[in-house]
Amino acid sequence: GYFILGAGAIMSSLAADMTLLVVGRVVMGLGAALTQATTIPIVVSAFSAGERGRVLGGQMGVVGVGTVLGPVVGGAIVGLIGWRAIYWVTAVISVAVALLGMRVLRRRSERRVRADFDLLGALLSTAFLVIFLVALSNGARLGWRDPSVTLSLVLSGILAAGLWWQERRAADPMLDMRLFRLPDFSVGLGSALAAFTASSGAYFLLPFYLQMVQGFPPEVLGLLLMPAGIVTALASPVMGHLADRVGHRRIATLGVALNGVGLVCLSFLGVETSVIWAVVLFMVLSLGIASFHAPNSSAILGAVEEGKHGVASGFINLARNLGNVVGIAAGTAIVSATMAARGLPPTLAAVVDGGDSALLHGFVAGFNRSTVVLGSLCLVVAALRVIRRV
Repeated sequence: GYFILGAGAIMSSLAADMTLLVVGRVVMGLGAALTQATTIPIVVSAFSAGERGRVLGGQMGVVGVGTVLGPVVGGAIVGLIGWRAIYWVTAVISVAVALLGMRVLRRRSERRVRADFDLLGALLSTAFLVIFLVALSNGARLGWRDPSVTLSLVLSGILAAGLWWQERRAADPMLDMRLFRLPDFSVGLGSALAAFTASSGAYFLLPFYLQMVQGFPPEVLGLLLMPAGIVTALASPVMGHLADRVGHRRIATLGVALNGVGLVCLSFLGVETSVIWAVVLFMVLSLGIASFHAPNSSAILGAVEEGKHGVASGFINLARNLGNVVGIAAGTAIVSATMAARGLPPTLAAVVDGGDSALLHGFVAGFNRSTVVLGSLCLVVAALRVIRRV
């Protein structure tokens, strides 16, 4: 996976036009998929079940460090050298990690399951996800009544039904739907989808607020978002360790509730609000994510047998990636609808291009409404977990 990621980064750095750049990014995505699906099983297999929360918390802490370093270091590299240098750095790091992994990760016998590859399931899932995610992306840009968007949504629904049918009948399904019979697995995965949907919408819209409404230049955005990344880096290992002691489900429920509170509080930001409040509230949101992700993932993995950890990890990554796209599309749609209701251009492009006070107030109103909707989603999930005691 890391070798493929590095190859895609080199392709992206040498791209002569946008088409080749997209191709390079697709290759990088393929490599990233291989690393994401295997990282959790590799890490978890090295520790006992009683340490799973602390281990996953440590992994999430590393994600927080990357969140801090990425925008700051990336912004400096782009400013000093240029955007192509970002991909050269990515390529060097990817190849170095691949070589280090080959040397450090000890070779040991692993429990393997002899099974046929579910080719039809793989094709159906790929087609469904690609068409569905393209529909969500184009829906926010072209409008949900656009014929191409409607056709894509209908086609993705047909493919989803076909995927469900195939995975129910396959002897060795790629996506084992039988896992959803386990309450901890299904509730945990649904909670992850909701939490990532809610947080990704805010993560996507907040830079627009800071840059276009508050007036901060792009090179400062990374510094403003740095405290939130620090919270994730520091809190994730602590909350993961606490989850091992008091229970993963309790801490996960607390985390998704805190996530919802942080999002709802973001709805009080206005055009004249001090940027300090935005930074503080984003730190609260990051604390909620740090409190939720590792304990919830640990509960999901604990619900399945060890031989299914790879499949469960794939479901977790699917929920995160699907939630990211759905959250961005939902947040953008709410902002666009709010601006349209005020007679303003219903696109974020209008905000990026600059505008008068009415346009900024319209965007802020849409931003406030989106954070209330997304935050309420998390609070509902937290309430259901408390009621169901899962």
